Amino acid sequence: MEFILNSKKIIYPDIHDLHEELFKAIKVSGSFLHQVNNFEGIPFDKEKYRKQVKEELRYYLKNNEYSDLLLDQLSTLHAGHYIEIKYPELNQIEWAFYNLREIYFKIEEIVNANNIKKEIPFDHKKSLLFGKNLFHVHHNIMNYIDINFDKYLNYKYKSDQSIINELEIFDIKHDGRKPINELFSLFAIKNYYEILEPTKINDNFFRMTGEWLVYQKKDDKYYFIGLFIHPKNDLHDEILYKYIKD
Repeated sequence: MEFILNSKKIIYPDIHDLHEELFKAIKVSGSFLHQVNNFEGIPFDKEKYRKQVKEELRYYLKNNEYSDLLLDQLSTLHAGHYIEIKYPELNQIEWAFYNLREIYFKIEEIVNANNIKKEIPFDHKKSLLFGKNLFHVHHNIMNYIDINFDKYLNYKYKSDQSIINELEIFDIKHDGRKPINELFSLFAIKNYYEILEPTKINDNFFRMTGEWLVYQKKDDKYYFIGLFIHPKNDLHDEILYKYIKD
């Protein structure tokens, strides 16, 4: 690929697409964090960890409520840093490895009404969860850093030329002395750090994706239902509805 950067002709034979090159420069694969296989969990004393989780939830939830499912999920996380998520409709089980403290932090944010803009209602009228005062927030978004970074590049840069325009400014800041491969790395890192903070582009905030903590509001209280991976192609939340309807 050839392009002009501040009157300098850049010949980069290994580059086919500037977006792709930025992505490669910072890519951190999170795919290993979710496994669909015959993994067998480590046996543990469930009652011991359930007691520990109840104490934690008493602190974080105050007078709000939680499901037995969430209690079991958090107990498993305390024991082994993973949870087992079953989707009978898909004949599939996934083992998800989560940062437990981040989940407690999200619960605390919700209960204290902090960052309320981050909660997302099930507001699509075709969703089976519509009209039930159900919400979800994302947790453990760093598990999806590769996906989020790719989304951000698509969101911010609509063409190679838009990348080149910003690269030129970046090149000037470094006095034009950085070789192109190092410039790409520094430029990619700059964008990487941008997605870790609330970022506004064209008057809209970029929203990262992650796993779901699903909860319900009822009678001025929160009821925390559980941790979920949203199945692909579940456009109307049918699978999730069958999983949590009870």
